[in-house]
Amino acid sequence: MSSAVPGQVDAPKATSNTVGVLGLVCGILSIVALFTVFIAVASYAFLYILGILGVVLGRMGQSKAKNGLATNGGMAKAGFITGIIGLAFTTLFLLGYIFIWSKVGGVVDTGLNGLVCGTEGQPAC
Repeated sequence: MSSAVPGQVDAPKATSNTVGVLGLVCGILSIVALFTVFIAVASYAFLYILGILGVVLGRMGQSKAKNGLATNGGMAKAGFITGIIGLAFTTLFLLGYIFIWSKVGGVVDTGLNGLVCGTEGQPAC
């Protein structure tokens, strides 16, 4: 026997859209940050973490939306996709960086060659 009163409407389930939103934010940041900090090798670890968080949180948000616990399934899917794109771009940039670095041989011209005391025939300071 049901304990509900006739004519009473059940309260809607509480929804939590936080996971999907965080997935989208991490996914977008993994792409945008790539084009702003692509010089430092240490930043690639940060970009991988953002991409992985975008994928994981996006998938979790999709699962919550599928179970009716969230209403932003599309946003969670976008977080999942942007996380994958961010991981792919980060991998391509890292491989490109390694390739270029191997061709250059680790020598980067700073424009100061010969201007530092005691180098290339310059007198000691």
